[in-house]
Amino acid sequence: DSCYAPFVKGAPLQIRMKFLEEVHIKANGTLLVLATVEKIYVREEMVSDDYFIDLSKGKIATINGLDGYAVPQEIKRFPYQRPKTLS
Repeated sequence: DSCYAPFVKGAPLQIRMKFLEEVHIKANGTLLVLATVEKIYVREEMVSDDYFIDLSKGKIATINGLDGYAVPQEIKRFPYQRPKTLS
């Protein structure tokens, strides 16, 4: 493994990404960083039989807007919605 970027020690979920490009957004003076996910490291107990990663089991903080953070709590999973076919 040739990754030299540091990860947060003991984090239940770690994502290794490869930088692609940055896009300057003139409308609000921000930057959009584009990257590809190269590898995901996740604790086994967070992964279900159908490979769903349950963030609530890892007590992982998520971003809510620009400056808000929350810890998700799974209430229910719904079936995957597929596009309706036109006959």
